[in-house]
Amino acid sequence: LLILIIIIITYFNFILHGGFGSGDDINLVLNSKNSNLGDLIKYNLIGDHADRPLSMLLIDLTHYFYKNNIRLYIISSIITWLFAVLFLGFVLLQFLNKKTVYIFLLISPFPFFASSVFAGPYMFTQYFTSILFWSISLFFLVQYAKFKKIFTYFFGLLFLALSLITLEYIIPLLLLTIFFPILYETSKINIFNKKLLIKLFLLYFLPVIIISLFYLIFKIYLVKLYANYNIIYGVSPLNLKSFLQAIYYFIVITVEVPLLLLKTIPYIFKYKLIYLTLALLTLFFFIINNNLNDKNKIQNKLIKNNVDRFFILILFLSLLSS
Repeated sequence: LLILIIIIITYFNFILHGGFGSGDDINLVLNSKNSNLGDLIKYNLIGDHADRPLSMLLIDLTHYFYKNNIRLYIISSIITWLFAVLFLGFVLLQFLNKKTVYIFLLISPFPFFASSVFAGPYMFTQYFTSILFWSISLFFLVQYAKFKKIFTYFFGLLFLALSLITLEYIIPLLLLTIFFPILYETSKINIFNKKLLIKLFLLYFLPVIIISLFYLIFKIYLVKLYANYNIIYGVSPLNLKSFLQAIYYFIVITVEVPLLLLKTIPYIFKYKLIYLTLALLTLFFFIINNNLNDKNKIQNKLIKNNVDRFFILILFLSLLSS
């Protein structure tokens, strides 16, 4: 309830008074004025971003039906992001204690690291929808690891494919898609053998790699056969420049984002509701530290030191692959 109140306080003014920001896809709104829906979809499915067919379809549908109703874009963007957070919360409950997951649920609804929710809410059809499909995929695959229901396995792979054809920037997150279900299964088993490793490889590693390779073939080669697709966006050769870009990515995460957050501090206290939000935050942390401590026996939630190191390694590899 406290988390919900904080979310409402945070987003209420944004819904009422927010608007479009800058964005390289804003021309789609302008083009939708004098076109019917069929023409819009046809134009974008064979256009420069034909390798993202699902996001192009969603962007056309929302622009056609929402038109210039700013609040509908903002509300849709917020809802899409919150559902992604919710599914990830369900996944983390399989590995972490409730206290840690509640902290995750408190922080992640406010994507200070994803400016598209504020700068261009209409872009939720690409960035946030891709994350939502990926989080649903991860949820279903972990559910399969837990209950062994075959439909959850295929749903997991289906939503993984949907997330890729929405926006391929979830590719670094595929490490989590592979290793989270493996981590859950291995936490139940004390004995490792060759047969188990082959089984886990065939179940979780191989299908994700095959789906990814099919997408890359589609993106690099197949789209050219039918679309006006001259520049392969997001793919560049491995060289010194790309290596320096990768190093800069870590600088952004470790240096620039914290500095950006520090710069926002003087502006926080200009908002009238900040004091109520801070009071709720204080109450929230007081409650979780007193009533949801680690003395609670939560099955399968305690992570051993070797698993902690495994999480850190996967996090590092995911950042590196970005």
